[in-house]
Amino acid sequence: MRRHRVFVPGLLVLLVACHHAPPKTAAPPPPPAPPVVGPLPTAPAPPARRPAPTMAAAIGDPWVAFHAPDGSFSIEFPYGAPVTRHLEHGVIRRTDYSTYSGASCTFMVQVFENDPRYAAARAAEILRDYPNPEASGIVGSVVREAPVQLGPYTGREVRIEGTVSAAPGLVTKVARAFVTDGRLYVVSSTGGPGTPLSEATQRFLDSFRILQ
Repeated sequence: MRRHRVFVPGLLVLLVACHHAPPKTAAPPPPPAPPVVGPLPTAPAPPARRPAPTMAAAIGDPWVAFHAPDGSFSIEFPYGAPVTRHLEHGVIRRTDYSTYSGASCTFMVQVFENDPRYAAARAAEILRDYPNPEASGIVGSVVREAPVQLGPYTGREVRIEGTVSAAPGLVTKVARAFVTDGRLYVVSSTGGPGTPLSEATQRFLDSFRILQ
């Protein structure tokens, strides 16, 4: 009897689409609070990628030094150049840069702009409970958190573990968030459902730099 292994790329994309919404912080009166960014209702199928038969083989793929088109940040992506997606949520603009290992591991940088709440001086307030499972589309909890310093910016790193409704198995995510004047950055590596974090996670997170 022949056995066929079936991969469902749409599953991972659904998880990616649910990666971070901005934190819900109350805007100071009298102006009303800006609109809350949430996950997209639908997500397109991911572009075709060459298969990664094993994680060890995938780790051998070349790293790509990536610079944001506007010069705002740089990072090293594993598994090739990232796919870029632009989204609009009211006045807030969101840009996702991501790569996918082919083994249910996703690497992503999200940039949120045009929210008047984003200011480096308010970082502690904005990141007090963010990133969090709800904003990641995960039913679970933060199992580890710690401050992380990046030049003059103090961010927050969390490890989130839980499940998603689309499939059984543990989802594990490590995310770092930083607030600058005018932008919120979320850098994350996600494994699952049922897939451990990639060995490339630490290098990916540590390579992130804010340039503006």
